[in-house]
Amino acid sequence: MADTPRDRASNRNSRQAPDRERNRFTARAARYARVGANVGGVAAKIAATRLLGRAQDHGGNAANLSSALGGLKGP
Repeated sequence: MADTPRDRASNRNSRQAPDRERNRFTARAARYARVGANVGGVAAKIAATRLLGRAQDHGGNAANLSSALGGLKGP
């Protein structure tokens, strides 16, 4: 069977596809870790405010949580 440029390009693309998928997964995992850490920080701040009996700023808490979740992308 002849090895045409199209065949070589097809083989090259099939070998590279798993690497791109792996990179996309690591980027997604890093993004989720970053957002999770941000949300955890906001949750800890809210919990500390409640635990210490301080006045809660619901609007500020909502803004902080919205800011922390702003890094999420759709599926």
